[in-house]
Amino acid sequence: PNLATVQGLISWYREVVPVNFYGHVMSWLERYSLRRARLVTAESNFPARYLRERFGLKTVEQVEHVSDWFFHQVQRRPRLSPRRFLCVGGFDERKGVDILLRALDRLVGELEFELVMVGGPGEPLYGMLRKSLSPELWRRVVFKSQLRSTEVAHEMAEATVMICPTRADTGPMVVKEAVVA
Repeated sequence: PNLATVQGLISWYREVVPVNFYGHVMSWLERYSLRRARLVTAESNFPARYLRERFGLKTVEQVEHVSDWFFHQVQRRPRLSPRRFLCVGGFDERKGVDILLRALDRLVGELEFELVMVGGPGEPLYGMLRKSLSPELWRRVVFKSQLRSTEVAHEMAEATVMICPTRADTGPMVVKEAVVA
């Protein structure tokens, strides 16, 4: 009960997007443990402020996480034909994957692109989207799972555009990594 480091706020996510059973359990554990912690750290000012206000925590420190140095050393060689879009994150509503895929499905006839999604397709959202979006879109989507950070940096080097369509995030590390890359 001495230190808790918050990267995301499941309690806040529950207010913004639907969460599964695991999310409900994690939210309960979060509330239970955070009220007992003597010191809490958070990545950005939003979760630090939220924790002070929502849980009445007095000792919440904002501690920025820094990108690994190899992201600073990325040599950009973006692929332009077809355009290569990159999305890094979980395959769920919280990360806005459904918004991204629906938008790109509308562009299939107008724009040559491929979408590299770092992280595997998550059920049940994947099954629902697989049925409702065009086969041509799915031919352009490449899933890459369990990549090491150096491999993510390599993907950023070749991406034309990094897309972060998140509905709910408190300070996505991937955005920081993309900025320095």
